[in-house]
Amino acid sequence: MRIDASLVERLLFEPESNELDFKREQYQFIGADDNKKSELLKDILAFANSWRRSDAFILIGVEEVKGGKGRLTGLSRDDLDDATIQQFVNSKTQRPVSFSYRLLELDQRLVGVIHIPIQSRPLYLMKDFGRLKSRVVYVRRGSATDQADPDEVSRMGSDAILATGAEPRLSVDLGDARSGTLAGGVVSIVVLNLEIPEEGEIPDYKEAGKAAITLDYLTHANRNFYRELAKYVRETEQVRGFNVAVENSGDVVANGVRVIFETEDSAGRVIFKRRKPAYPEAKQLGYLLPQVAIPHARGPEIEIERAGAIWRIEIPIGKIQAKDRVWRRSRLYIGARESIDFTLHARVFADNLSSPMVGEVKVDVSSTTQRVDLATVLAIDEKRRIAMYQQRLDDTYE
Repeated sequence: MRIDASLVERLLFEPESNELDFKREQYQFIGADDNKKSELLKDILAFANSWRRSDAFILIGVEEVKGGKGRLTGLSRDDLDDATIQQFVNSKTQRPVSFSYRLLELDQRLVGVIHIPIQSRPLYLMKDFGRLKSRVVYVRRGSATDQADPDEVSRMGSDAILATGAEPRLSVDLGDARSGTLAGGVVSIVVLNLEIPEEGEIPDYKEAGKAAITLDYLTHANRNFYRELAKYVRETEQVRGFNVAVENSGDVVANGVRVIFETEDSAGRVIFKRRKPAYPEAKQLGYLLPQVAIPHARGPEIEIERAGAIWRIEIPIGKIQAKDRVWRRSRLYIGARESIDFTLHARVFADNLSSPMVGEVKVDVSSTTQRVDLATVLAIDEKRRIAMYQQRLDDTYE
């Protein structure tokens, strides 16, 4: 299911149970002692072990109202995050607990949501922690937490409810993350393969009314700007960018999701890039100031490699909630040096998936070759920059 504000709104009308708990205040965690931290650990374990037929939720920043709708109190602070809680809980249990934490806004108030899907049981601690004992199976009963008896523990894991939804169900597609549009497994691409002038046929760049090297101590004109721009336009016209989308239609959170695309290209006609080239600079820093590359924080990169005739693209995705879709924000750029049809064979992996899911995306590239001069290169670049400027305006006024 999709974990969003509308789900929280529906849950506010339900009473506390084996599947739902309300917490007025945030759990004491950062800087807290083990006894206080154990409250969070106990609640997650109790819901994970509970007898239920649907996902469980702990809503933090909500006060229970007996016989009525839960009242939003909101969180005045939020010092929890999913990665911290995951590491805390799963470093103490005999096997990983499937759950997630996220922060949502509802009626201008922040609500913490812990989502605990149905999963294999029993789950327990390997060592004592705070007020909790090792190898004791804590279980949610109504609005309270109890310890499971031996007969109850023996039945856990064999219940027929767990026969379905024990693993995530994953599928992959290409599309546009901004609009949320999926390709439906078939991608059509129109590209230009530009034959640009030789470097010696392209003149040096000079700023209007200035020599190529100015007396400005900070910057000087980049003599090679036109040559670099021609290469930039050629490379960007050869490809089109797509976001990768992975959907989890199962009832279990998918952890550590990654996608591997492979396709055969014995003739070397297909092009893959993990990012577009940087737009060239018309001005460069002067000789008195060395040019230093400033590193930018990035998430895990898309990895592209060619082994013989096979292209292999690995795309890290991360966690996907049950009944949710995740878009990879950085794009995969696809193109070809001539018109061609090919198939991207996909395998989707997850840490809690026994075998990868398979799929495919068919790609149809229509390519036109065109010989251009510098004036045409500049016209293509100008047209693209106008389109990008208009897109920014559209985004501003949406």
